[in-house]
Amino acid sequence: MSKKTITFIWHGKNYRGEQTNGHSRAKDKESLRILLRQQGVKLESAAPSPPVLQRLINNHFHQRFLNHKRATKYRLKKSDISHILQQLVILLTAGVPLLQCFSTLNHSHSKPAIKYRLTAIKKELESGHSLADSLRRQGNNFDPILCNLIALGEHSGSLNIMLKKIVLHRKKMDILQHNIKRALIYPCTILMIAFIVVLLLFTWVVPQFETLFIDFGAELPSYTRLLIQLSHTIKSHSLTLISTSLIIIVIIHYSYRNNPSMQRYLDTALLHIPIFGKPYHYSLLARFNRTFTTLLGAGLPLIDCLEKLTTVMPNQVFQSACNAITKDINAGESLTTSFTRIQYFPPLMHDMIRTGEESGSLLQLLSHLSELYENELEQWVAGMNSLLEPLIISLLGLIVGSLVLAMYLPIFKLSSII
Repeated sequence: MSKKTITFIWHGKNYRGEQTNGHSRAKDKESLRILLRQQGVKLESAAPSPPVLQRLINNHFHQRFLNHKRATKYRLKKSDISHILQQLVILLTAGVPLLQCFSTLNHSHSKPAIKYRLTAIKKELESGHSLADSLRRQGNNFDPILCNLIALGEHSGSLNIMLKKIVLHRKKMDILQHNIKRALIYPCTILMIAFIVVLLLFTWVVPQFETLFIDFGAELPSYTRLLIQLSHTIKSHSLTLISTSLIIIVIIHYSYRNNPSMQRYLDTALLHIPIFGKPYHYSLLARFNRTFTTLLGAGLPLIDCLEKLTTVMPNQVFQSACNAITKDINAGESLTTSFTRIQYFPPLMHDMIRTGEESGSLLQLLSHLSELYENELEQWVAGMNSLLEPLIISLLGLIVGSLVLAMYLPIFKLSSII
């Protein structure tokens, strides 16, 4: 009598070395191993299938886990996408067919995530999908605006020209983001170092001097006593202060991500922060005008441009502004009238939009506005870094000097008595 077959849930690797899984019927594990080997799969583990309901649950969650793991492992960085698009423009300009472009790109890259995505896109193209649809099928790696612009280029027969515009847009956005990081990284780094230095002085250096002063048995100056008391407070409550600060940061972050009212309040507050609110406003204006220019220049209708702008603006105040302008235009009002109602768009922008609408040169003036605010941000960053450097160093020197003076003041006093 033949042995009854069993359904196995198995995991293995295919001929390309990629993880794969499934369920098959076999008499035993050895029979399953032979069966899978014939299909080009190397068996790694296998177990008899549980009851039907449990199997469905296990398969569902396991598949979700595998999908999440695969999406995380093969997620492309923004720099990777920009690099792929730049190379694609060069190949298309040289007259290389689209499918061959992706074969060439695949051979020229060694990074697993890039090779995986390029292979997946090529398979989609071979299946008859358009480039835009092929990119949309890659999860969240390619943003909707990029896919929509590529679809527009494909429909109009100007894919290469559209890709050049996309590459230029991404390059400008990268420069903008770099300038924002430059504005924040240097002062934040210096302040963090200053905080660590002061913390070490209060928790380690000051207690050493306190022991020395106790051995002297002399009365300490009031300034020194104040700093020693402050050192005791910091040392005894440092963990509480750090943990409380972390909890507050986590609460603010969670509220920002999940509470629209809190998000709008913080986004509005960011625009009014002393010193740093101005460059943040410049960065938003530059992003708005640059993206608006790219979308309008690609031939998208005005309403579609504004709707897509809503999805890419990182500040809820500007998202609301885009929604308000869209409603006004749908109601039949002019772009100029709608823009003048938004308080976060400066008067210069109102005038440029009005001139662009009246003269028919809106696209060119939007491009000039984006360059204007990008230059303003770059100049602010350069000026602020040159100003902050001596200011922060002087502040750090003042703090450390005050601590050193407080610690050595009793020693000078004792020396004068002796």
